[in-house]
Amino acid sequence: MCYKKLFIIALSLSFTANAISQSFTLSPYSKFGLGDISYPSYVPGYSMGFTSIAQRSNRYINRENPAAATQIDTLSFVTDISIMGRYFMLQSQNYTHSQSNSDIHYLAMGFPITKNWKNYIGLAPISNIGYQIQENKIIDTLQLTNTYKGDGGLNEVFWSNAWDIIHKKHTKKNENIETNHFHRLALGLKSSYVFGSLDKYTSATFPEELYVFDMNKTERNILNGVIFKGGLQYQYLLQQENNFEKTNKLKVILGLTYQMLEPIQAKQTTLITKFLNLQGTVTKDTIQNIVNKKGKIEMPQSIGFGLTIETNDKFTWSSDVLFQHWANTKFYNEPTNLKNSIFVATGIQFIPDPTKFYQYWKMTQYRLGTYFNQTYLDIYNQHINEFGITFGLGLPITKTDKGESTMIRRKLPPMLNISLAYGTRGTLKNNLIKENFWQFSLSLNIHDIWFIKRKFN
Repeated sequence: MCYKKLFIIALSLSFTANAISQSFTLSPYSKFGLGDISYPSYVPGYSMGFTSIAQRSNRYINRENPAAATQIDTLSFVTDISIMGRYFMLQSQNYTHSQSNSDIHYLAMGFPITKNWKNYIGLAPISNIGYQIQENKIIDTLQLTNTYKGDGGLNEVFWSNAWDIIHKKHTKKNENIETNHFHRLALGLKSSYVFGSLDKYTSATFPEELYVFDMNKTERNILNGVIFKGGLQYQYLLQQENNFEKTNKLKVILGLTYQMLEPIQAKQTTLITKFLNLQGTVTKDTIQNIVNKKGKIEMPQSIGFGLTIETNDKFTWSSDVLFQHWANTKFYNEPTNLKNSIFVATGIQFIPDPTKFYQYWKMTQYRLGTYFNQTYLDIYNQHINEFGITFGLGLPITKTDKGESTMIRRKLPPMLNISLAYGTRGTLKNNLIKENFWQFSLSLNIHDIWFIKRKFN
């Protein structure tokens, strides 16, 4: 194993940990619950409606379904790293506002442990908080300004392990054509160390009054704990071989994921003060000061289903449904008033001719998708829903025929994946906010051959 490669990976992991610690969202709806919940897709799924549950690949890492790790080749080492940016356009009945941000979003690696035991490790966000809201009110004859700010979020360091439970092959021969039927059932378990902080700040000030106390409230929640997710994938592959040329005629994949309701440890620090600024002299009084109040925050039970159909290695259709049961979760042993969420997505990928190794654009992957998310928010009797469309490209950095050969396996060329999503969330009803946003993702996938026993130095 090359020490230079290990150093680069360690440096990338350190840099990504620092980048993920910064908030990615600018949505006022991230004020509630755990903030904006990230879509746990895998890289091609960013352009296919964020589908992932029934997706598997020998070169991409699937964070959502750990069972997909069994698709990794026994000699391969794969790496995914993604940079993501968003441009927000916020609209209410009285104003409009736009803002953008970006950061390194995701880093993961996959490699075999034994012939029948494969795994992923990585770092990714679970949720993000990032908002700043200001409102003005008249209390009697006094003008009151309320300011709400928030930052932070939850991240996970995950380790996914997968094993093949069933791997059978049935062969039929007819003259020069050999037809193979493959049946494969994989089981996966993902262990995640969840960590992060949720920081919220509130102030109530009377900017035009000298003899009225203003108030500040700062609340910080520090969270950490371990959660688990299980996954299953069944794959049926119909393959034909004619004169030693193999063609995958049909591939059908069924996926299932499940996560139990699990608590993680939390510590809450709350400080509430009132102050009076009179001609440069500040009078300050502490109303409440609670340090490191211990408790638990519950992560929801979830279950997901997926279906993928692929024909002739050219056309792929994938669809997901994910249910998350937030309604019965508790934060510090108190009900959350959150609603159960439903995420539905579908997407397609098309490769014009995967056998034309010398024609670059015929090997390019074209992707399109759409999704609907009924979020866990219900504000003023209005469901906060999100709808979006996605599209993108998978671009080999070098031609496939120029992949480096190791005499045992041919390394796949690095792949640059570009995705763009347009989404809308919220409503203008009942004085709420409607969001429109563009999301851009740039991902690099690297495939290498590492695990070779060399006979000569």
